[in-house]
Amino acid sequence: MYRAIIVEDELLVRVAYQSIVNWQDYGFELVGLFENGQAALDAFDEIQPDFVLTDTKMPVCDGITLIREVKRRSADTICVILSAYGDLNYVKDGIREGADDYLLKLDITREKLGELLKSTAQKLDQMRKSEVRSVSQERAKGRDRFLRSWIRGEYQDKETIRDYLKFYGIKLYHEQLVCMSVHIDELDGGIQKTPSETVSSAIRQTISETLRSTGVWLLIDMRASLLYCVGCCDGTDARKFGEHMQESVLFALKSVMNLSKVTIQFGIADSLSDVSAVFGKLHLTGEKMTCDGFADQTAEQVERLVAHILHFRYGQATESLRRLNESFSRVSDLSVEIMRNHCSYILMAVNSAKGRDPILESHFKNVYPRLKADLWNSYFPREICRWIDQLCTHMEQMEQTRAPSASLADRAATYIQAHYTEDLSLDVIAGHIRVSPTYLSRIFTQEKGVGIQEYLTDLRLRKAKELLAQTNDRVYEIAIKVGYSDAVYFNKVFKKHTGKTPKEYRRMK
Repeated sequence: MYRAIIVEDELLVRVAYQSIVNWQDYGFELVGLFENGQAALDAFDEIQPDFVLTDTKMPVCDGITLIREVKRRSADTICVILSAYGDLNYVKDGIREGADDYLLKLDITREKLGELLKSTAQKLDQMRKSEVRSVSQERAKGRDRFLRSWIRGEYQDKETIRDYLKFYGIKLYHEQLVCMSVHIDELDGGIQKTPSETVSSAIRQTISETLRSTGVWLLIDMRASLLYCVGCCDGTDARKFGEHMQESVLFALKSVMNLSKVTIQFGIADSLSDVSAVFGKLHLTGEKMTCDGFADQTAEQVERLVAHILHFRYGQATESLRRLNESFSRVSDLSVEIMRNHCSYILMAVNSAKGRDPILESHFKNVYPRLKADLWNSYFPREICRWIDQLCTHMEQMEQTRAPSASLADRAATYIQAHYTEDLSLDVIAGHIRVSPTYLSRIFTQEKGVGIQEYLTDLRLRKAKELLAQTNDRVYEIAIKVGYSDAVYFNKVFKKHTGKTPKEYRRMK
């Protein structure tokens, strides 16, 4: 039931509008009859109407002023003007101030008022559905962003990861987890004429149904041909459980989907913070079957190189790239595919780091797409080596152009102020500053008097208050603008810190 009010200075007219139709038949509860706009505004915050039916000319506060203030307090409230024939200029002013419709007083009948209430209820229904749908979509996007960031290693603190999992309703209760990668080689080149998206969806469904009966599993789409799975061991032997699931998924894909080129690998993570490292190693284990001891050595080199990039140590990354190039040059029979896989993994690390380092982002904004295209157009070992030389040059330039350091706390604060709209965490900020999260947390608290999370939350809520007071944006839109991908969580944080919901705060202003 929606809440409605009538604002009209003539008593008999107010009563007539109240009684001419049964408002409840159209889904409205008539919660107030007011003789002028000021009386309606005085009661507005308490009754919170969804629909305002108002006259134009009234003493103390006219209908135009009322509509302007109503729309400032609650942009979603529908306002309809009641006007005489001679008041059409007022109608135009009301439309400019945000009125949704108007009715001529002399034309009002039971049927016309009923039609107005019916259409208004339909608009309100649509607005509610749209808001719920938007919040749901943003929550799903936030969940996907978190999962991919977790897999890429952007979250290392176990408590932070556990809080996010709990918030998104992901039930990975056990510390020891099986991490399994499923790579469908055939999808990299397409399967005959079938769209890869359709095939990928069918494959995902097959894997999901295979895993579902064995416990809690989380499936993360990395691309059409690559799916990561994280599952709880549930007290069983983790390695035996992983081997069993590897065989089960492989059998299902080959028998149900008739796929022949499938690579399934798994590893064991002893904690939530180890998951990204396990998947990083799985990315490199495929060639161990073909390159013997050399593969182990190269994999270790690449892992160290990726760590340097993700922690913004560009000088050390340059040296590691040179050593990797020397390793590639020493092996004459190394396949281009293996070399390209290594370089692709390195480029993924660059892409991850540039989203957290403004200098890297600026430098690689135009360079990254070209590097990516050049890599996939390299068909000979010498071309891969030239590609690594190019990346070395860019890394050297990055190291040379880094600005002198300010204090750690000031650098962290500056980064937060520039990136508060993004998915920030202590790990991400510490990675940008190139120090350990624990050390940065301690130094920041000493210098600023508050912890990093509190500083970030205060900044986001301050920006949210400004938007609530100065714009008519919906609450979920403001949540996104200040860095919260989930409007429900934003409401919870806002009320915890201010004692009011965002809508209540807006009405006060």
